[in-house]
Amino acid sequence: MNIQTLSKFLYTLTPHEKEYKEGKFYDFSNGEVAGKIENQDVYRLGDFNKGETIMVKRNSRFQKVPPHVHSFVEINYMYSGSCEQIINGKSLFLRQGEMILIDCETIHAIGYTNINDIMINLMIHKKYLNNSFLNRLSNDSLVSRFFINSINEKANHNSYIIFHSSESRRLPIFVNELLCEYYSPSLNSSEILDNLFVLIISELVNVFGHDINKKLENPSQFSIIPVLKYIESNYKTSTLEGTASFFNINPNYLTTLLKQQTGYSYKKLILIQKMKSAQKLLINTDIAVKDVAHNVGYDNLTFFYKKFKEFYKCTPNEYRSQRGY
Repeated sequence: MNIQTLSKFLYTLTPHEKEYKEGKFYDFSNGEVAGKIENQDVYRLGDFNKGETIMVKRNSRFQKVPPHVHSFVEINYMYSGSCEQIINGKSLFLRQGEMILIDCETIHAIGYTNINDIMINLMIHKKYLNNSFLNRLSNDSLVSRFFINSINEKANHNSYIIFHSSESRRLPIFVNELLCEYYSPSLNSSEILDNLFVLIISELVNVFGHDINKKLENPSQFSIIPVLKYIESNYKTSTLEGTASFFNINPNYLTTLLKQQTGYSYKKLILIQKMKSAQKLLINTDIAVKDVAHNVGYDNLTFFYKKFKEFYKCTPNEYRSQRGY
């Protein structure tokens, strides 16, 4: 399957869609009722095929989908057109090129879609997203960690993250390749799909950082993303007071914001960045440990050893030897 045949495949009406277009709608009332919202039944829809961790389907057009929940994380991608999403009673529109991550057990509904409104559903087993996948994202970036924490934190509150990714150059390439591979699998399909999904989420991390910085719901709200980027670039020498001064805010206010939005203190974020940078040097270079310590901002080698062991539960030399270096 190539991009042209994929497009033709996605636009072709299914037998169910032909019925929906004629007014013969699916009867959701026969399904399992999981609760109510605003006097409407909330249905439990969908399930995973045995052994699968990622499933892909195209949303059926010409009918609405009532409030429902899933036991899995759902990521919707707007291939073309637009689609109304009603999440916990709040209406928003997903437009071409945009993605939305909806946590499991989050009540959501889908508005009516027409012939050109093609929405792709990526269904992700919660275990896969929290374990196998997250370990493969870059941990060097504080913005990546913030994104990961947002998934985990929002997961606890049954919510969603919308990505205004319509201007992303890479995202449609990755998604198209994933769809071609899913619908026309090759010999090494499982590995290809796995890696393409990581690429998709990695690009969403980029979109996430840019998105929060430019599209805050409250224009007066201070964005933490530039602060995290500043710490990444200046962690060797920066201080709380210096960082607060750079952004022209009160140090105590910055401390509160960091704790609220990342779960970490300023001091802890600096430590995380130093340790991740040290880890990278230990794995990718053969420089002496004392030089690693100096490179990440530690003049006291004993103190570096102490902090490294607290963070990784082993010494720098042990860490390096455990990974075959």
